[in-house]
Amino acid sequence: MKPGRKFQLRLALLLALALSGCCSPEPIAPLDPSILAPGAAEEAALSERFRKMRLPFEGFAAVEPEGEWRVGDELLYGVEYSDGDERDAWILGLRVMSRPFPVGELMVLLGNDSEESTVSVHRGAQFSIELTDSRGRVHRFTSDSILVAASTFDESGEQLEQKISVVPQAYLTGGFREACELFRDGAFPAGSADSLSEDEVGRYGEALASALAAMLTLFRTLEQNEAMAKILWKIVDRPSVFSVIVRGGATANLSPRFELSEVETRDLSGRPPHAVAHRFPIDIDVNGKAALRALLSIVDSDCPLRVGAGLLAIDGQHPRNPDRRVRVRLLATRRGAEVGEQESTPAGEILAPRKNDR
Repeated sequence: MKPGRKFQLRLALLLALALSGCCSPEPIAPLDPSILAPGAAEEAALSERFRKMRLPFEGFAAVEPEGEWRVGDELLYGVEYSDGDERDAWILGLRVMSRPFPVGELMVLLGNDSEESTVSVHRGAQFSIELTDSRGRVHRFTSDSILVAASTFDESGEQLEQKISVVPQAYLTGGFREACELFRDGAFPAGSADSLSEDEVGRYGEALASALAAMLTLFRTLEQNEAMAKILWKIVDRPSVFSVIVRGGATANLSPRFELSEVETRDLSGRPPHAVAHRFPIDIDVNGKAALRALLSIVDSDCPLRVGAGLLAIDGQHPRNPDRRVRVRLLATRRGAEVGEQESTPAGEILAPRKNDR
């Protein structure tokens, strides 16, 4: 999703639902989500490894269901890759770097590096989702931009890389919970979409569109961080030279199975007290070849969890090599400063990323 590019999503309700460029319309074999979740012993070992990491900060901020975006809202995830006896781990940070801003507006960030100051300028992108039902009715949803920094650290807490991306804030706000509840166990009404009112089409369509767009946003944010992209390529197979030539590059397709979602019963770290969590499977293929099958565990996308669309955990494995696995767990969260504490200029906001507190 490059700045200035119109991000479009066209859905045919009650048919195969396709996200242009990232969600495969081809049917996928049924999957029991529970087979991807680790056993108690493996979960305990994973928690112990993550506990020994030197995190940039610790603790969990209280969630605010009615809260607004704040600069400095931040999440830390532990990421473990394993392939037989080989195991590697990293820390992934997602941090809000700006207030929401509209298309065309400039956002100026001042960085405070240990050796020199840096300045970066970002322009608000045009993010638009269009849903077309079986009657040809078009439902359009737009989103302002927000800047998110994706940072990777090694287990000792040393930062490997940071990449700032322009992302659609409304789609992260929508999250995944409503799509899980609406489409689980045939909750979507039977019959033709013609029988649905325009409001109903809008409700089901917007829930699905927001969930798909949130997923695309998260994966694209990680992909643009070079260190995290290398980690992702350790998990999935690189496409063959032939498929790259035929397709003109590598294309990843994300196929979430919201109809297979279920209530998450595990006591995952970072889960807000009394919050209802859900989990759903997703299949990822690269250039038409199955690359990863994963289980995503989520809660409501309330601040500060909003920058991660409410994501708590990922449990994934390679479809043809089950020993090749990835585990992701939420390890810490914190809330940013109040809006009144931030400076602004006509060109946007001037913000100082907190590098020294890492």
